[in-house]
Amino acid sequence: MPAAISAAFALHGSCSRQRFYMNHQVHSDPSRPTVLRGTQTRRSALRSLGAGSLAAMLGGSVLSSSLVGCNQDVPSDAQPDTASMPVDLFPLNVLLVGTWQEADAIVDAFALISEQPLKLQVVEPQQSVQALDQLSACDVAIIPQSLLGAAANQELLVPRSEDWIGKLNQQFGTPFALPASGLGRWGADVLGIAVGAKLPARLAADPQSDCKTWQDYQLWVESLGGQAAEALAPGWAGWSFLNRCASSVSGAWLFESSELNPALSNEEHVAVLQQLCATAKHYDDHQLTPGQIEAQVRQGKLLGGIGMVTAAANAADGAEQAAQARIELSVFDLPFGDARSVDGSPGDLSIAAFKPLLGHHVPIACLTTGCRQNEVATAFIGWLASNQDTQSLHRRCQYLSVTRSNSSEDEGLQPLTQAPYERWLQTKLQQRSARVPMNLPGADLYYQAVDQAVGKAVAGALSAEQAMQQASEAWDAITDSIGRDQQKRAWKMARGL
Repeated sequence: MPAAISAAFALHGSCSRQRFYMNHQVHSDPSRPTVLRGTQTRRSALRSLGAGSLAAMLGGSVLSSSLVGCNQDVPSDAQPDTASMPVDLFPLNVLLVGTWQEADAIVDAFALISEQPLKLQVVEPQQSVQALDQLSACDVAIIPQSLLGAAANQELLVPRSEDWIGKLNQQFGTPFALPASGLGRWGADVLGIAVGAKLPARLAADPQSDCKTWQDYQLWVESLGGQAAEALAPGWAGWSFLNRCASSVSGAWLFESSELNPALSNEEHVAVLQQLCATAKHYDDHQLTPGQIEAQVRQGKLLGGIGMVTAAANAADGAEQAAQARIELSVFDLPFGDARSVDGSPGDLSIAAFKPLLGHHVPIACLTTGCRQNEVATAFIGWLASNQDTQSLHRRCQYLSVTRSNSSEDEGLQPLTQAPYERWLQTKLQQRSARVPMNLPGADLYYQAVDQAVGKAVAGALSAEQAMQQASEAWDAITDSIGRDQQKRAWKMARGL
């Protein structure tokens, strides 16, 4: 065996053998630890197994990309288009917090534009915290932003330089303002790139419906005779509540002071929950997710509600239901205003603005401290966030979406972006004003406490005041268990301070 190959095999260990199974498909199965699939592009099919191609892959450019660690930036002579994306001899190790179906979708879509083999490990969203134990063993991690604080606190991710970001933007397009302004950032450091940024919207079958404030929205829901919905299923009730807070609360956001005292039990947050509970009485179904609401409005089963497009809901429609879809959605911003107008009074509309909250589920792609394939990993992340041959990927993955523009040319936009929700989303992602996401260490625990409390209030088991007090006490307990001083520092970092 030539010395160069021996050195590469020694460096990457067992991955070297897996590379030669690049055209063998390993089907997704929860009993399997990884999805390993080699890629076949439209340009080369099986040609990559040829001896000549293998020899070329073992040349200087491939070995150099294998040996460049992720603490270094991409060489300045990197190619500026996906047609010449770098290819490494060894599989790119990717950790995905998601589903096995989404892992398949990523591998299938990436195969259309690159010969780079991928090896995916999947952690189900319900066990997302377990991903922290596996980050250092992979090159790229696709994690929900709720894990960013914990990963940063454990120094599992590599900060990226402005030069690295500039080169990524040059090759894969300028990021939209909203995801670029806060997602993936920890203090002054950029630890990851948003590869999805889906926002909730008010959806309606009637394009003439008008709801500027949350009070308007409640009156509109009442007029629909139960054929409306908001995401109140377990795991989503807290999301709906926080989205309402994002456009209604003018005071402290989430925490009241530098001591990290919860703001949930103050007057504004309680009023938001009271209004949510009042509106929920007019919903026939309290067990829907955002994607299910979008699908049911599109199918004519609901006349309106608050939701967003997710691949999971679309896949669940089935061919028969999809054939019944005849309604083109009308998509609007969420209502705004002071929730204290729940009694019917006008309320204070001085904060009348669309201030979105990019939720805990938003996916962030990061280079880990264990990454050994910087050039290939960078290209993979840039492609995930782009609109370059990612149509099928976004149809099959719940939360992945375009987060950057390919170019100023109209031809850079994919057909997918012509759907009503995607058109609306790209417009909203151009703005810079957004709420600080909850990405403290233990973010999932904080979120679960809110979700459970809101669910009890909607069900009538607790008053809004009792629910917010319960959530506040849970937040204090979580903060103390992790360490209040540590969490105080983390909250500053989460806000870019």
